[in-house]
Amino acid sequence: MRKLFGLTGSKGSGKTQTCMKLAHELSDQNILIKGFYSPAVFEDEIKFGIDTVSLPSFERRTLARVGVVDGHIRLGKWSMDPETLKWINQSLDKMSTAEVLIFDEIGPLEVEQKAGWCKTLDLIEEAEYDLAVITFRPDYVALFKEKFPHMCIFNVDQSDARTAFKAAVDQALRGGLGYE
Repeated sequence: MRKLFGLTGSKGSGKTQTCMKLAHELSDQNILIKGFYSPAVFEDEIKFGIDTVSLPSFERRTLARVGVVDGHIRLGKWSMDPETLKWINQSLDKMSTAEVLIFDEIGPLEVEQKAGWCKTLDLIEEAEYDLAVITFRPDYVALFKEKFPHMCIFNVDQSDARTAFKAAVDQALRGGLGYE
């Protein structure tokens, strides 16, 4: 039976780090993972960008930078690279089967503008997988609960959420992954 887990939490709470650790752990165990995670890019402890890492290849590309960039999609203070969005969407077109799907992060571009990598929402319903993990901001909890009532949501702002998430992943994949 396939499981759907949502990770939510405030900016900087560790949603992406949790996905990144999970992706590496599962990859090390030869579990077929597909999707992406989007780590922040810092310089002198200041966040100035976001990259995207495609799974299972772990290829990394620039997703967004602070400020105005010609030809990029504006979203608040961010300029989103349309080529990176296209690259991820092309990989999403090929995702029909995986043991684990990871989609980090589904946000305003997808939910409010029906752009970005909104294909992820269809894949959650249509793809064959054992476990899917999606991340989103707390503002979208009600929306995702309504769209996916069977989803188990972990709020990483809560102290015990990562431990509970690890236990749920271990149980969902029935392997005691030792994921921290």
